[in-house]
Amino acid sequence: MKWLVVILFALLPLFSHSQTNTKGLTSNTEHFEKCKSNDSLKYIPLMFGTQLGLPKIVSNPNQQIVHHDCFSLLFHNKYKQAAWVAYTLDSNKNFGLVKRSNRFTEDEQVLTGTANDEDYLHSNFDRGHLAPAADMSWSSTCMSASFLYSNICPQQPTFNRGVWKKLEEQTREWMHQFGEIYIVTGPVLKSGLPVIGKNQVCIPQYFYKALLVYQPTTIMAIAFILPNQASSNPLNSFAISIDSLESVIGIDLFYRLPDEIETGIERFYCTDKWFRLNYNSSNFANTKTVCGAAIDSLGNTCKELISKSQTFCNNHQNQPPNQTLVIPKAVQQQSTSTVKCKGKTKAGKRCAKLTAHPSGKCNLHQ
Repeated sequence: MKWLVVILFALLPLFSHSQTNTKGLTSNTEHFEKCKSNDSLKYIPLMFGTQLGLPKIVSNPNQQIVHHDCFSLLFHNKYKQAAWVAYTLDSNKNFGLVKRSNRFTEDEQVLTGTANDEDYLHSNFDRGHLAPAADMSWSSTCMSASFLYSNICPQQPTFNRGVWKKLEEQTREWMHQFGEIYIVTGPVLKSGLPVIGKNQVCIPQYFYKALLVYQPTTIMAIAFILPNQASSNPLNSFAISIDSLESVIGIDLFYRLPDEIETGIERFYCTDKWFRLNYNSSNFANTKTVCGAAIDSLGNTCKELISKSQTFCNNHQNQPPNQTLVIPKAVQQQSTSTVKCKGKTKAGKRCAKLTAHPSGKCNLHQ
């Protein structure tokens, strides 16, 4: 989980450390009760044609929504890349039917123009996919579209061919397990990033991926934020909640879900289910627990499984007992200014999302 701490802190202004923050510890019982609580979410059929995976689009003259046959994206001209790419993985597709093309081309649908070959020439960066080519290998049209520069970002070679590829492969494994997964993926964009090429293509420091399974028998979601660099850490060490991801990227994800379901699955995440850990095992609670160390200022805690004889997992074993990570003052201040959204849901209830916006409303209700 140590990379998650670094990631979330680096995305906010950093100042000197202050006293230890003791909030955020979660007991073993509470963690598993949260995991089980999603099991009680009642599936609500959506209207035919509902594009569940598309994030909420806010009007911005620097952005353009582009729809291709197999994915949609929001292109940000300021950064010369997509802010997000959204698509669905369906196990009914015949994956592996089409070979990887490796023919990178400009996206003519983007009115302001995309990056091109020259931007990446001698840059020492890989042309990293957001929607992976392997996810599009069931269609020649989709395979070609995956190599459009609107779907490409500068990535460190060791990242693109390492942990990012590993997450892509794991996502396809989940597709085979669950049948269908809604995916939103992209770079974390902000001003001041370094650039490459004549088109001034920004080099993201972090990339994210948000996943949603919405089926009558399974409803759950999880997100990941990874630094654009090599890493040997396990994938679950980069996992965060959808709410936490939204607070970083400023994008409202999976907003077409019924309110009560969106609130239930976005507030926390359950790595146990995604990584196939048997939290219902009869002897599990007697031998195992979760680390519980605080990993950010949003109340998220480390979900690594440990034996009850351990205090924390290996990533947090140097922490003093009964204490959590030291939270920088800037993050503490932001956390204390976060309030419950003043907006109302479709059912007339107060929105459960947290926000730091001066209006007191989250992205959905601003």
